[in-house]
Amino acid sequence: MKTTMTGPDLLNNSRLNKGTAFTDSERDTFALHGLLPSHVGSLEEQLLRRRNWLTSLATPIEKYRFMRDLQDSNETPL
Repeated sequence: MKTTMTGPDLLNNSRLNKGTAFTDSERDTFALHGLLPSHVGSLEEQLLRRRNWLTSLATPIEKYRFMRDLQDSNETPL
């Protein structure tokens, strides 16, 4: 996907923000250095972290709230 967005504008766009999955070259291109953690990870790693967090929640309402927040903040397809 092509975009002219950079920096915070890109990170605030839930359809384009890949979080730590931006590669070093993408971080250079889109002026993201210093705006993300230094760790470069994959979308699969992010998925695993979220799944582990979800399974750690004790009640259905906690799980529901977590999933609603995730849906509201994350639209990046794998």
